[in-house]
Amino acid sequence: MLREPEADAESNSRAILIRHIPFGFFEKEILKYFLQFGNVRRVRVPRNKKTGNHKGWAFVLFTDHVVAQLAAEAMDGYLMFEKRLECKVIKNKNFPPCLRKGPRIIPPPLKNATRKLHARKLNKKQSGWCEEAAKERLLKNMKIRGNKFAKLGYQLPLIASCSEAQQVMFVTNEGSPLKAEEIKSEDTEIKIQCKPFKKSVKSHCSVKFQRKKEKNVE
Repeated sequence: MLREPEADAESNSRAILIRHIPFGFFEKEILKYFLQFGNVRRVRVPRNKKTGNHKGWAFVLFTDHVVAQLAAEAMDGYLMFEKRLECKVIKNKNFPPCLRKGPRIIPPPLKNATRKLHARKLNKKQSGWCEEAAKERLLKNMKIRGNKFAKLGYQLPLIASCSEAQQVMFVTNEGSPLKAEEIKSEDTEIKIQCKPFKKSVKSHCSVKFQRKKEKNVE
């Protein structure tokens, strides 16, 4: 069985890189536009995993390297929706992994899809093993932070077990003013006293009555 010779790393590939793509010129639009040059194998628009927004560039893979060279030369410097495109052929050594396999195009993600998935994961009821593992991680992180504070000259209360790692209380006292953090080295409890937040909201009727009163005074 004959094997294809390996491509030279310095030679041009069949893929092109498009920079400064305008908003709305995404997978489907890029595929329809570049089909005028030849057969397009794959189109990829890199996106942010958290927000789903595009990063400003795209990859197009053709079936022939000659077609890729012609498309890059024709579209380099092309003005599209107040954006000046920059197109160039990618070297084989810089060939992106996203073009090696997969469907022709990948549709853009739904709005807030990652956020909703993360919320469902957090709200999911955890098993006992997950809770114990989380407590162990919390205890480990608190010990690491305690060592860092010790190097700076601060001494935090030591925590002996995982059950004591959650003994942190926030106490609000309406009568007393704002005080600094009270840390006791003897106990493992940390009490923080703070002022309650009060927000005064005026209703629409009271504001309207006040304006009428000011006009009558004038």
